[in-house]
Amino acid sequence: MSSALKTFLLVALFSVLIPSTVSAQGIRNGSSEVTAKVGSSNLEGIDNKDHVNFGFGVAYNFNKIVAIGFDYDNLPLGSYTNAYYVPSITAKERLQLYGVTVRISLLHDKFAVPYVVAGAGGNVLSASASSGGINVSASQHGNYVGGGGGVSFYLTRHIGIRPEIRYEHQHMDDTTVDGLLVDGSGKNDVRGTASVFYQFGGPRG
Repeated sequence: MSSALKTFLLVALFSVLIPSTVSAQGIRNGSSEVTAKVGSSNLEGIDNKDHVNFGFGVAYNFNKIVAIGFDYDNLPLGSYTNAYYVPSITAKERLQLYGVTVRISLLHDKFAVPYVVAGAGGNVLSASASSGGINVSASQHGNYVGGGGGVSFYLTRHIGIRPEIRYEHQHMDDTTVDGLLVDGSGKNDVRGTASVFYQFGGPRG
């Protein structure tokens, strides 16, 4: 089982164990949200390991069904030291995503609201290396598109948690580094996240 799926299942299990008698209000028309999230993806880093990623988001609930927002995600891809060279070479990478999301809620329950989500935007793959006091860095830009789903659990009128799993296709454009062409590439990413969100504004009900 992938670490992304484990993250989603563990948070979902924890959420359903919370009594449904909690005084929650569900989605409010015209409300806004701020979100902090942490998760894991199946993208292996430069060290061939999975890494914890984090991010934040904002959204506006037009009604109890449609919400549009902006997401930022930071995916550290690890570091690697090659000691076979003297002096040794240390390199590290990270991937940053930023884009627009559309969330469609499927039920109007005041506690647990399943939803589907779609998103698209830009990405930046950054890499740096150092050896013997010499530091170099480069970046490659591209875009992504994806979709998935999850459940919003409204614990109080303002606070909730949101386990989500999402598939994304990452595309990197061709670029040049010191006059050398670096070909573009594409990768498929499955990412599970657990979010804490704060809902504010909008009428009660």
